[in-house]
Amino acid sequence: MYTCIFQQIASHGILDIFVRASSDIHIDDHHTNVDIALAIGTALLQALGDRKGINRFGHFAAPLDEAAVEVILV
Repeated sequence: MYTCIFQQIASHGILDIFVRASSDIHIDDHHTNVDIALAIGTALLQALGDRKGINRFGHFAAPLDEAAVEVILV
């Protein structure tokens, strides 16, 4: 599921994203994906600066076992 999100960010954002990460994925890959998302988000935040002239939007929703995730980018 998380890989799809990163592919969508790359595709719709017209970005090249290459991620190499290692972790305890034999236990659970969730925390690794969260760390990757935070790193990508921080990099985008720094790269976009004051965001003048940028108009982007997006929406994503995912029902999970014990929670529902919804992201709206405006």
